[in-house]
Amino acid sequence: MTRRSLFLGALLVLLVGLGLAFWLWPRPQGAVNPASAQVTSAPPPVVTPPPAPPAEPPVPLVDIPNTPGHPLSDQDKQNISKIVRMVHAPISFWGKVIDQDKNPVPDANVRYSAADHYFGTGDKYQGSSDGSGLFSITDIQGMALFVEVSKDGYYQVAEKSMRSFPQAHLPSKDDPAIFELRKKGQAENLIYMRKDIMTGNGGNPTGVILTNGLTVNGAGGDVTLALLSNDQTVPLNSGQSYDWHFKITVPNGGVQPRTGDQFNFEAPTDGYQPSDKIEMTKGADQWHDSGQKEYFVKLADGRYARVTVFVAAQGHFVSVTSYLNPTPGHRNLEYDPEQQASR
Repeated sequence: MTRRSLFLGALLVLLVGLGLAFWLWPRPQGAVNPASAQVTSAPPPVVTPPPAPPAEPPVPLVDIPNTPGHPLSDQDKQNISKIVRMVHAPISFWGKVIDQDKNPVPDANVRYSAADHYFGTGDKYQGSSDGSGLFSITDIQGMALFVEVSKDGYYQVAEKSMRSFPQAHLPSKDDPAIFELRKKGQAENLIYMRKDIMTGNGGNPTGVILTNGLTVNGAGGDVTLALLSNDQTVPLNSGQSYDWHFKITVPNGGVQPRTGDQFNFEAPTDGYQPSDKIEMTKGADQWHDSGQKEYFVKLADGRYARVTVFVAAQGHFVSVTSYLNPTPGHRNLEYDPEQQASR
């Protein structure tokens, strides 16, 4: 293979990589405002006929020195110039922040990260929404833009509070991109607990006390966990499938899968069963050696909790996370770390 073929192959990889970069663009960890950027709260949109798109100007060639013995053709330079033009393309962006009831969210924090460098981290900017929830940024450049919104007192909503926008699909002033936040409800003083447990694989139960994470052998505690795994029949880390079963039991109480979205914080009054299982047989179409499930739990004394269990069958490992309302009969399980109840 000639040096020229290697070079053109590398160029093709770079073009494809840049085209996909915005889909994998990382969430910004901080934000700064370069002096050239214009970050403003956008005025209410005015509906006007969209202007006709301007004719695309010819791509100026970039002055790139030839590789000794392998000069670049005009087509090579044209392709490289397209990359340069994509990275330095101007960006003007408009967005709007609303809550779960479609009401505008003023003073929301807005962070931007532009794909404006060949390699490394792009430039970052920040702004805020105005009284109508609108925001905008202009006079920046890049082949794509990542935008994230947040505000104290609100939850971020997966895929609705942070989004990536390629240069070809930037929103307009008359049709801004919509971002959603969910207003937090009235949290109660819950007891948060997380416990990691090595259960063994023989199906022997381990009891867990949700107020303090203490464990007991046998069927004691607020909830009981048991893992029966046939992982010993296959070599360690071989990737071969085997049967395993996990069971959670609430002595003299009940458990049921937590359904709905991530903001379903109210435990149901009925529908509880004494136990629930995660079952995996080696012949399953989508076999995994681990699993996770969320539950609502009603304890024997009338207290409610939401519980998440993660099971790693070959490691004989179970992690339990719970949010327990210490007041019997209270089904509100929305948690605020600043309001944690005493154990």
